[in-house]
Amino acid sequence: KVAKAMALLELSKSAGSNHDMESLKKLVATPGNHQAQYDLALLLFLRGEEEEAINLLLDSIAADRTWNDSAARLRLLKFFDVLGNENPLTLNGRRRLSSLLFS
Repeated sequence: KVAKAMALLELSKSAGSNHDMESLKKLVATPGNHQAQYDLALLLFLRGEEEEAINLLLDSIAADRTWNDSAARLRLLKFFDVLGNENPLTLNGRRRLSSLLFS
């Protein structure tokens, strides 16, 4: 529980307060805007929209797995830490991530 709380605190700190959800959604519509996907995924996750956040990062990884030194993959792993290993979203997300990375 402590590790989950620490991971969530770290994610919360990285969110900052300078992002507008609607602006990010518009930016995500621009193909290849991985930074917007990365930022929007965090905001969605912190709002409790975990599945949408995970899907957004998986889409970003599928498009360019090496963007920003694999930042999307690392953030996705943080999401999994917060959700816990037994969470169905984590289990499904890890399967999809493995499929992307090893196929």
